[in-house]
Amino acid sequence: MPSSMGTGLAGATMAAENASVANSLNTNGNNNIMNVGNLNKLAEFCATNGEYHSAIEYYLKLTNIDPDNGPAWTALGHCYLLIEDL
Repeated sequence: MPSSMGTGLAGATMAAENASVANSLNTNGNNNIMNVGNLNKLAEFCATNGEYHSAIEYYLKLTNIDPDNGPAWTALGHCYLLIEDL
C-alpha cells in the first residue's frame, strides 16, 4: 500500500487496521483479494479513514477490472478531489 499513512503510532495503527481488513477478506472464504467486492471494501475503508492515496490505488484497480462501475469512478474522483489532485 502507498505511504499516505502518518508516521508514529497513528500510522502504525492505520497500517495494522488495513492489514486486519485485508486478512479478514482473505479468510472469509474469499481467497481472491483482487475481486470487485473486496477491492471496493478496501477502497471504502481507506477513504473512510482518510487514506485517500491508498483508496485511489484500490479504486484504480477496481475500475480496471470493472470499467462500468459508476460508483467506483465517482468515489475515485472524490478521492482525487480530497487530495487536490485534479
